[in-house]
Formats: sequence, C-alpha cells, structure tokens
Amino acid sequence: YEIKNCHNAILNATGQKPIGFRAPGYYLDQDIINILSDLGYKYDSSVLPGYANFFMRFYMHRVGQLSKEKAFGRNRYLFVSRKPCMVHGTEKNSSLYEFPISVLPLLRSPTHSTFLFLLGRTYFHLTKIFYQVFPKNLVFLFHAIDFVNLPNSQEFSNFIIPFRWPFDERIRFIEEVLSFLKNLSGGSIQTTESRLNTPLEIPPSKSFLLSHWLKPYLKK
Repeated sequence: YEIKNCHNAILNATGQKPIGFRAPGYYLDQDIINILSDLGYKYDSSVLPGYANFFMRFYMHRVGQLSKEKAFGRNRYLFVSRKPCMVHGTEKNSSLYEFPISVLPLLRSPTHSTFLFLLGRTYFHLTKIFYQVFPKNLVFLFHAIDFVNLPNSQEFSNFIIPFRWPFDERIRFIEEVLSFLKNLSGGSIQTTESRLNTPLEIPPSKSFLLSHWLKPYLKK
C-alpha cells in the first residue's frame, strides 16, 4: 500500500514513472520484489552489506528513535556480496537488478554520507584510498536531509547526524565527495538509470546467494 501510494505520488508530481527503489531501513524481501516488479521497476538499491545494520539499530535504540515498526536491513546481509546481481521474487518473471549500497572492501563499513558525517574527513580519506586501490562498483548514497538547512538544526543534532555540521561546512564537504566521485569515474558521475541503458553482464551464479537470503523466514 505504501509503495504503490508513493509510486503514484512521484508519478503525479514529476510525470515520470520511477524505475529505481530504495527501502527505508535497507530492508528488502521477496514480497517487495514482487510489488516493484509489478509496478515496472528495473532495479533496487536497498541492500547494505556488512555489519552497519546492527550498528544503526543500536544507535537508534540509544537515541530513542527505534520504533517497533522500524527495521534496519536483515541479519543475513552480514556476509552478502558487494557485487550487482539479479534478485527474484516469488511470482513468475518477478526480478530486479540489485545494486548493493557500497561498503569498503575488506572492512565492509559503509561509505554513504551519514557515516562520512559521523566519522569525518579522516574516514573520507580512508574511503578514497580503498577505492583507488580496489576500484569496483560504487553506489554512493546521499540522503535528501544532507542538503537541508534548518535555522534550528542544532535541536535535532542528537539523532540527525548531518545536522552536527554547520550547513556551509556540510555543503563544502559534499562538494569534496562529489569531486572525488567524478575523478574516480573518469570525469562524470553516471546514474544508475543511465547504466541500465547498456546491457549488464551479471552471471546468474552471482545472484544465487543474495536471492536465497532474501527468502522470507518460513513459519510452521
């Protein structure tokens, strides 16, 4: 119900059907794949490999922002591959490309904006070193709130990490990140939508582990 309403709201506001999806809390299962496939989506980018989901659950619990309805990923993402793959729902012909959110090679810690704002420029420099040494697919996640300037932003800084940075400094840091992404990709940032315009070579064997781990838990 929520996915379909959001889909229609985006379509009515922009005149364009969205083809990519990211779930709140990085949660994806086969029921969601079925819904997205029925709506004509081409790709998902909800899976966050590694241990960060456990960290975020703990953090949200500490700051009192973890509700019973809120989920962060799935425990089975701990060892899931960082590579793009195909994922499948339970319905016939229900499948999507999955582009996992990027984490550092070896360390498997996230490189998206929230963690950069939390851990600062030292962590950003470490990120740059890793991706220069181990060039791979990089799906970098920004949140819309990263770009928001609220006069009373300090009131929310305890649980909204980007608001711990003054707005001007936050924007300068984002510009540094974008500059790095451009250099890493040869001068321009390619969107996932444009990537899908060219054939993707993703062997089925690469998708088995993630597809298997997406299956809902069985109840007796």
